[in-house]
Amino acid sequence: MSATSGISEGRIIKKIPGGKMLKVVVRVREGRIIHARFHGDYFVYPEEVVEDMEREICGKTLDEAKDIIEKYLASVEMVGISIQDFRDALEEAYEKAR
Repeated sequence: MSATSGISEGRIIKKIPGGKMLKVVVRVREGRIIHARFHGDYFVYPEEVVEDMEREICGKTLDEAKDIIEKYLASVEMVGISIQDFRDALEEAYEKAR
């Protein structure tokens, strides 16, 4: 955590059953996510849904962000990853930022 900015960062790399990888970076300030980024070798279609989801997560609490993940990914095509994988990975990265 940066003492002057109050911003902390959490990063995780999560191996998903079946061999896929999910990388998550979050920055947190005062309990709110101010940056979220998801990378990996999974497939989500349409692809821009993940970027839209990342933008909407900014400014939200962890619980709000997990609900946003559910909202955005419930109706897209995903291969090699699940909604729960995204939710769990975000929570792990968030906890590392605390």
